[in-house]
Amino acid sequence: MNKKCVFSIVTFSLISGFLFSCGNGSSTNSSKEDDDIQVSEVSKALKNIKEGYKLSGSGKLFEEEETDFSFEYTYLNREEEGFGTKISLVYPDDPDDVLVDETYFKDEDGNIYQETLGIDNVVKRNINTYYTYDSAFINPFTLLNEDDFALESNGKYSVDIHKMSYVFDKVFSMNNKLVSAFMTIENDRFISLELNAKEAFENNLYVSKLEGNFNYNDVKLNHILPLEESAEQKQLTAALNSVGDAFVIDFINNNDHEHQKIYMSGKSIFVQYDYSATEIDEWQDSWWNSVIGENGLIELYYMADIDAWGDNGNSYDSYEEALPKFDIISGALFAYDEVRDVFTLESEFADIVAGQFMPKMFYNAVGYKNNLTIEISLANGSLSNVHFFSEDCDIEMVLSEFNELPFNLKDEAVSI
Repeated sequence: MNKKCVFSIVTFSLISGFLFSCGNGSSTNSSKEDDDIQVSEVSKALKNIKEGYKLSGSGKLFEEEETDFSFEYTYLNREEEGFGTKISLVYPDDPDDVLVDETYFKDEDGNIYQETLGIDNVVKRNINTYYTYDSAFINPFTLLNEDDFALESNGKYSVDIHKMSYVFDKVFSMNNKLVSAFMTIENDRFISLELNAKEAFENNLYVSKLEGNFNYNDVKLNHILPLEESAEQKQLTAALNSVGDAFVIDFINNNDHEHQKIYMSGKSIFVQYDYSATEIDEWQDSWWNSVIGENGLIELYYMADIDAWGDNGNSYDSYEEALPKFDIISGALFAYDEVRDVFTLESEFADIVAGQFMPKMFYNAVGYKNNLTIEISLANGSLSNVHFFSEDCDIEMVLSEFNELPFNLKDEAVSI
């Protein structure tokens, strides 16, 4: 389903210094004694919210009509700095549609980073090199000061609308024009937030209403952890790591009724279009080999009438570049089916993993397939059969030991 709304959680922009002092929403009707109480309570609440909090709640988004959404916004500024946000729209046909689920951290050098889990089952830091954490991300409520609050009743304060607009924009970067903003304090802590807004520019999306509660207990940001590996998954990882650079692949495309043979020698790659052929097919076969006096691999075609090789115009920088990358895949990604004795992968990683399993000249066969499933079988602890299938894909790769190139080809550089 196409969603009409895109939330941008953080605007990468600096808040100029004057924002920290602009606006004064203090009540002119309050007595000096009331002001002193107000300042003291607000001051303590602002100090507490700077340390870290989780703001969660719900609201209404105006598209062509109002749509409900829920949100969580977590900010941490104690043991480590970072923030996370999760927003879900509530559509009648998809009641739990998560639009945004992101977490950003500050590293030891002040850089912004996000965590991702690689196909090798190693957590990686993706560092943003364009901005530092302190210049791009800020606890939105540090933009407020005591003068921005006016006591209404029972711990409920109205907050200066102009100042609160900057806070609101840090959480939801949309075309909002605030109409009212209220925060409630209890025991020197903010406990709730209420915002009402209207469209700032004609025919634009905006959050029209938001209600949330603050939580200060056990506020933490969850780091991504590697997947746990069972004994069987460790065996698969070992098998993937031990494939090496010399082997033979029976490449079977069941949809197209084609059966090719790919000889990976350790130096060159010969692609035999018909696995049962007894001589080189000059129109279909290709030999990815090195050429005397040149680096890398060049795709060669055979000219039978002069028994020589020509350049097809395609190349790789090295033999290793053209190889499948079995050894960078972790078996932890695959679920083990004990009954069938196969390992299965059908997550969002499948098309990425499939592309790595292929000799690079065959990448297009599986590298862009959606809803792909991969099944792997082992034989005596070694990689034996890899099966890729979806609605429009049914490809098998059967691996065996490499002994020699076909057709008496010598595994050495050639001249062209």
